[in-house]
Amino acid sequence: MGAALALLFASLLLGGGIARPAVAADQVPPPAAAVGPSLPIRVFLEQGRTMDAAYVGYASMGTIRIVEPNGRESYVAILHVLSVEDFDGKDYTRDVLEKRGEIGSLPGTQAGGLGRPGFRLRGRPLPECTSFAITEVGYLVPLNSVDAARGDREGSFVVDYGWMKNRSPSNALGVVAHLDAGSYRARFGPALRYRRWLSRRTAIDYEAGVSLLGSEDDRNFDFKAPGFFGQVNWQVEGILSITAQAGSRAVRYTGPSDLAPGLADQRGIDLRLGAKVGSGVGLGAVAGAATALIALILALSTFQATP
Repeated sequence: MGAALALLFASLLLGGGIARPAVAADQVPPPAAAVGPSLPIRVFLEQGRTMDAAYVGYASMGTIRIVEPNGRESYVAILHVLSVEDFDGKDYTRDVLEKRGEIGSLPGTQAGGLGRPGFRLRGRPLPECTSFAITEVGYLVPLNSVDAARGDREGSFVVDYGWMKNRSPSNALGVVAHLDAGSYRARFGPALRYRRWLSRRTAIDYEAGVSLLGSEDDRNFDFKAPGFFGQVNWQVEGILSITAQAGSRAVRYTGPSDLAPGLADQRGIDLRLGAKVGSGVGLGAVAGAATALIALILALSTFQATP
């Protein structure tokens, strides 16, 4: 008995251990999942200030996004951040500031998740949303001195409705339906739009499209398809944008040749500048205009039907 115990102790010291029954490969338990940072995450700032957070991630333009456990959100310039640590003191400063990463999870999401809603009415860059709507309505005034058709001299309402998808935290791509209409001229067609996020709330949009349908309320001119147009929009919060637009006039002269012999080719460039509103404001503007138009049509019908 004593000799057997001695042999067993010697085998343990030499690494032999006790023989175990073989375990099938499909019965081997998977390794434990990596444990994320212990909450709350602590952001140490200048002047001895500290913020407790559920999520910390690089935003843009030299800032980090901090979301507190109660959902309150703030953005802090990197130059004011001393360190980012979890509750146990593990340092994540380099991961967030230099590698532009993120730690933690947004309130209401699973630990380690990014909390990205799939779609928003008002656009935001990743990781806040993956796609968003374009609902813009505005007014543009002519800048160039072309003065042939009646539509050349008037301003026009523009409507851009579409969908965009964030391809990265700084870029988005999408499609829109573009309507440009005034008292004497109307154009409609599809367009591609590219957005460059300047920050979480500001962006520049570049749009290029083709007008497939149009009309001219002028007895001497008619729409000649296709027409091409481009837009540049500087937008804030998805609500207000300053817009510059250039497009081919896409008209042809149909009047008497002896009155205007030089007007046969009228495919010049039309330059316009104005502003647009978007998001819920844009939806409300279109809904209000449609309601007013329907009310006007009903009022005129009632007036004409009255003996």
